[in-house]
Amino acid sequence: MNYAIRKSFCRRAALSAVLIAAAGYTAAYATDLPLTAPPPPSINWQPCPDSPFANRDCATLTVPLDYANLAAGTIDLPVARARATGSKVGTLVYNPGGPGFGASDTIGYDNLDQSFTPLLQSRFDIVTFDPRGAAQGIRCMGFGLQEHYWETNLIPRTSTELNDRVALEQNVNQGCLTNNDPLARHIDSASTVRDLEQFRRAMGLTQFNYMGRSYGTFLGYRYAKLYPGRLRAMVLDAAIDRSVPDRQSFTENAAVSDTMWQKYKEWCKVASNPCKMRGRDIDAVFNQTLAQARVNPLPAPRAPFTQRPVNDWILAFIAQAFAQPGDITFNSVDQLVYESSLGDASVARYFYDFATGAVEPNGNYRQDGQANRAITCVDTRWSQTLRTAADLQQLLQQTKAAAPRFGESSVGQGATNCIGYPVDAIEPTPLSVQLTGVPPFVVIGATLDASTPYAWSTRIASQIQGSRFIKRIGYGHVSYDKSRCVQQKVDNYLISLTLPANGSTCQTDPDLYPPQDLLLPPLP
Repeated sequence: MNYAIRKSFCRRAALSAVLIAAAGYTAAYATDLPLTAPPPPSINWQPCPDSPFANRDCATLTVPLDYANLAAGTIDLPVARARATGSKVGTLVYNPGGPGFGASDTIGYDNLDQSFTPLLQSRFDIVTFDPRGAAQGIRCMGFGLQEHYWETNLIPRTSTELNDRVALEQNVNQGCLTNNDPLARHIDSASTVRDLEQFRRAMGLTQFNYMGRSYGTFLGYRYAKLYPGRLRAMVLDAAIDRSVPDRQSFTENAAVSDTMWQKYKEWCKVASNPCKMRGRDIDAVFNQTLAQARVNPLPAPRAPFTQRPVNDWILAFIAQAFAQPGDITFNSVDQLVYESSLGDASVARYFYDFATGAVEPNGNYRQDGQANRAITCVDTRWSQTLRTAADLQQLLQQTKAAAPRFGESSVGQGATNCIGYPVDAIEPTPLSVQLTGVPPFVVIGATLDASTPYAWSTRIASQIQGSRFIKRIGYGHVSYDKSRCVQQKVDNYLISLTLPANGSTCQTDPDLYPPQDLLLPPLP
């Protein structure tokens, strides 16, 4: 499946956000890296090959592999630019989130109307660089290990299962280093923040504007902390809070997923909503299905990629994925719960295969998406705090106490990725966000964002002196693409530096965040 189709699918199914959210959003600070480096080569912009848009340019950014040891050489990062279509105000650097994902293909080749208003496109050169690891194709698992990993039940309960999980993660993580050395030692967000400074220098800019979404917010406010005089304006949409310990942010994230499950059950009670589970004890039915799948995995005869049986881990993981976007996918949650209760888990298998990489009829796995693990594990303290089966069991108990429905599935694909990671953390959490010498920034948080909880955005805004906070009412991860009210306030700020009133409230526009179509026909 090509890049454009995969990207469209993930956007519709909202699985990309879930995979990233489940990773825990924790990161960076034990060893300080130098803040300065030799001047980089200037960006040599050239038209993007075969781009359908005349105003798109592509190039590479050359940066040190290791800022603490310049003799280690350099790496090249893809960069892209959409030149302003009207009277230019300046340059807007954009990061879409991650970690492990870039936007150079988007900026170089896509229609940007879903990401930026035509007004913003007319007034700014919109530029981006792919963070280290996004373009290099980090590979931690070969095909055989990848299949074994994803078909293992990642919710361990017995001592044998706990020990096996620890050994499995250690094996995978050693592969991250073995297959990607030396890059794997320098794939951290701290280096990416310094790459952003090199990008500014390579473009010859004294100041620039920045828009970060999700993980991109961390790169933004961390850059502002280290290079406070370089920014004209900054927008942080759906902020990640890395000022608190890893376990706190992790359990908070899991708890919001449980909130979304409760919202699904409330949605199901509304007569006008097409809920097949209405009138039934949804928790009891799903618990029974999970218990059955634990002992005897359910068949998936209608799944188009593979028809492997579905265990309780897969059911819980995909139910969490479907619930997170909110009411636009509650019908997907409902289909999964209803059909799996009848013994057909095809919906769960279909989306699980796509999300984890088995997207070919023969069951072969893609070799992308593994940079997220490598970056997260050198950004956090999990590799130091999760070492043994006892550590894993304690985390499972703590997270399940905070999130009874999805706590175990959050741990199943999250912090445990970093057990036995063989590279020390670089600048890990918690990190101070207190900023001085910066202009007022705009921070946006949505009340029902299950990927980056609302509390994270409010906490980040409270730590940035002079910041302005915009509250979006509604479901969904990030806000700029879901509310014209947010777009207007952000555009006014970026173009004219007109600050919104602190605590401004915006609604979600349903046509910008419409219901998602089911991709499997329902059972009769």
